Amino acid sequence: MVNKKVLFGSIIGVLVIGALIYGTSIFLTPKPSEPELWLNNPTLDSPISPDWFWEYGTEGDNSDLELIASQNQADYRILGEKRTVTLISGTPNSSTSPGWGIYNNSDFMLPDDSEIRSYGCWVYHYLDESTGPGQVHNFPSVHFRTNISMPVDMSDYVITDASLEVSFNASVEINVDTYNDWNQSGDTAEIDQDKFLIGDSANFYAQLSDTKYNYPFRVASFETRDVALGQGDLPGFPDILEINDTELNYVNEQDLIAALNTALLADNQNFTITLGLDIYCEDNQAASGGDQDMWNYLIFKTCNLTITYEKKIDHSTTLSLNQMGEQVSGANIQVTDANLNFKYKINDTWPLTAPLSEIRIFINDIFYDKQTIKLSSANSSFQDVKLDGLDITEFIDLNSEVNLSIQLFLADSFNLDKEIEISIDDIYLYITIIQLGGDWTLVIIGLSAGIIVLATALGLYFKIFQYPPMVRKIRKLKKKVRKGKKLKPLLLSLREDQINESLQNKMQILSIETPGAEKPSKEEKTSGIEKSVQNNLEESI
Repeated sequence: MVNKKVLFGSIIGVLVIGALIYGTSIFLTPKPSEPELWLNNPTLDSPISPDWFWEYGTEGDNSDLELIASQNQADYRILGEKRTVTLISGTPNSSTSPGWGIYNNSDFMLPDDSEIRSYGCWVYHYLDESTGPGQVHNFPSVHFRTNISMPVDMSDYVITDASLEVSFNASVEINVDTYNDWNQSGDTAEIDQDKFLIGDSANFYAQLSDTKYNYPFRVASFETRDVALGQGDLPGFPDILEINDTELNYVNEQDLIAALNTALLADNQNFTITLGLDIYCEDNQAASGGDQDMWNYLIFKTCNLTITYEKKIDHSTTLSLNQMGEQVSGANIQVTDANLNFKYKINDTWPLTAPLSEIRIFINDIFYDKQTIKLSSANSSFQDVKLDGLDITEFIDLNSEVNLSIQLFLADSFNLDKEIEISIDDIYLYITIIQLGGDWTLVIIGLSAGIIVLATALGLYFKIFQYPPMVRKIRKLKKKVRKGKKLKPLLLSLREDQINESLQNKMQILSIETPGAEKPSKEEKTSGIEKSVQNNLEESI
């Protein structure tokens, strides 16, 4: 039968160990916490710095973007622009068309007289071969030029529309012979068809080039023989001796734009426009004493150049709104959740020519590629980047700052004729952290040792110590006998002799007691008997 004290002690030991395990588990179990707002000034109240700051990228053109903080929001501005400018207009060297000068056309001789007057660029020329041979005035030429400065550096802009208008007047004497007013069916007294090749003509034209006059591109022209200016002999058609307020013939608009772009290659802001005049006097009157051709006046009256240009937006241009948050630090902690959300909107329709441009998110300089926002999908009212926010837990590192960057990324090259704003507001980042508690290793070792000690003690008790000392000695002797070990001689007496001897000892103890002496207790008597028996047994062994 199990000793009640032993059973009670065992139960107490088990309960103590269990209590220790439970208490330790309570101590070491992670402690949950409420989500903590990790960013300062999430509503972008003015001023947003120093909590928030912005940063340009290293590619593209930073002049295409700016960030403005106003009305408790951050506005990314894409700086589109459209301008229509009249670069020159009216009469050359007027207040609206300054800087004109007179220049030679390469090695050609100038006409007899070339001036810039209040009413235009004026030319007079007279060919007179009657003075004898050796004259060289058959093919004079003159250029009127001015340099034009654009209001902006055109490397950042694209010309979308262009218009050129040049008007002129002309007057000749009857001795100017026009080929296109000659009756080829027969000769007349005035004109001999055998003496005509191309006739007399003046060619008005306009050219664009860089300021060093490299690679001039002719963008307008008019030849007077096309309208038969001068003497003719077609029946029923009067001689045409004047042309008034007539415009040149122009290339198409795309060619004009191409010429402007070419002229601006060397210098993104300056180019040259030239009004040229070539006069050709055919030597076709030698038999009558020499040819005479009188050009009374050839005048460039007005020159107007108007262009429209739009801002060119370069691809890979970026602008970021940033905040460097606090560190996630502490002993025995773990981040269980990190949730980011913000609102965005656009104030105008995003152009179809830029479908790849977007808003990007970076956490600790790592691109969050699970969510990007195409600008083409933005609305005119604020909307969440995601209804339940973005899970960025995997991007949060312990003992490191939490850095957030919301980047506007212009992935396309496109033209933009107006400013567009992308607005950001209500930027919230919540991080949930748990406290893990102490290290389980020492606790497990201690509890294991306690269990082992308790189990060993119980095992020893049930195997050995539940028996009285005398019985244990006998069990020990029996064990030696089973193993065949040698024993000391054991002298045994009869049971009756042992009882008598024991009674005799008790009688002797009682006989020496004196009156008034203190009586031995029950335990002392029992202890004396057991000691006597034990001594006898040891002597016998």
